[in-house]
Amino acid sequence: MPEVDVEILHETQSLCPVCLRRLDARYVRRGQSILLERTCPEHGTFAVDIWHERTEEDVTPPRFDGWSRPKTPSYPREPRTAVRHGCPYDCGLCPAHAQHTCTGLVEVTLRCNMACPICYAAAGGAVPDDPSPETVAFQLDSLRRASPGCNVQLSGGEPTVRDDLPAIIRMARERGFGLLQVNSNGLRLGLEAGYARTLREAGLDSVYLQWDSPDLEGCLPLRGTVALPDGLDLLAVKRRAVEQCTAAGLGVVLVATVARGVNDDR
Repeated sequence: MPEVDVEILHETQSLCPVCLRRLDARYVRRGQSILLERTCPEHGTFAVDIWHERTEEDVTPPRFDGWSRPKTPSYPREPRTAVRHGCPYDCGLCPAHAQHTCTGLVEVTLRCNMACPICYAAAGGAVPDDPSPETVAFQLDSLRRASPGCNVQLSGGEPTVRDDLPAIIRMARERGFGLLQVNSNGLRLGLEAGYARTLREAGLDSVYLQWDSPDLEGCLPLRGTVALPDGLDLLAVKRRAVEQCTAAGLGVVLVATVARGVNDDR
């Protein structure tokens, strides 16, 4: 039977998941699902289900088409790498990169006060010394040359384990960056009274706060055992962190790591 209710939305490029060959690809609406499809001459056709437009529990999601926006390329002011093999094989801000840096991420430590089993940064344990203030200043200056006025996220590791974090925030603020944000698990923010206000007074705008689930059952498998004082659990500390940030005038962005079968139903 002929295939029905199929609409090709637009063409793009993708990779073969086996050999990483660059392939022509297309976004296709099949019924109420949007798929990214591509065919490798060696390994065959692959389709990934990336979007659902069907109504579930009286909630109708936005149409996929609405997420596409016309965009004028905005190239880096100071490219950092050469074009050798073309996108996506070159990594970095090359002259062909059609987007300047919007948010620059600066890792200020690899130390951490948690030991999350899913940590992609491999933070905690035996880690190198923190970069010196001079090194951080060099990184901020390099970022400012490449994309003046961009936003900055201070990350790690867990940035709040550095006692000189307020000084680093002031350093970034003095360089005229836009929004300044700290990527944090929230432990120090929730446990140390006045710490959120100290960061706000140094020039911080918001906290990118790790928050995987509204309950411990969806959180602990991703975060492991955390030793906390006064019988507090992890979510209680995170709630305190939100309260402290709110009182200090800091914005909070809740950030979830989603794992199939662990918290994807939350």
